[in-house]
Order: sequence, then C-alpha cells, then structure tokens
Amino acid sequence: MFGAALSYDETIQWLFEAFFEAMSRKKPNTIFTDQDLAMAKAISLVMPNTCHRLCKWHLMQNALKGVNHLL
Repeated sequence: MFGAALSYDETIQWLFEAFFEAMSRKKPNTIFTDQDLAMAKAISLVMPNTCHRLCKWHLMQNALKGVNHLL
C-alpha cells in the first residue's frame, strides 16, 4: 500500500508519518527510490538521518542510456 500511495503522489509527507506509525515510530536506516526530486526532498525533511540511495534498476537504466553507445 505504501508503494502504491507513493506512485500516486510522491510529494505527501503525511504518508511517511503513517508509515512510521505502522512501524512503531522506527525510521529506516536506508531507503531506495528512483531519482524523483520531490521524493528526495520529502525524505530529507522527514527522515534526515536516513540514507537515500537510488535503486539498482534505475542505476542500470541510467548506465545504459549514458554508455550504451560504447557497447
């Protein structure tokens, strides 16, 4: 449900609060997402001590776009 809500509207911080409530107020050490700027901003505001990383699929897609002409 959390992922479906994020794919609908990535700018809403209340969703993170609902997630924390469901997780006994524990925040993740690391979170993997795409390169959405609104998501990155929301994560840095709501979870300042959480490492935000790009998921492997998005990294591979970016690599293919950037160096595909070399292969």
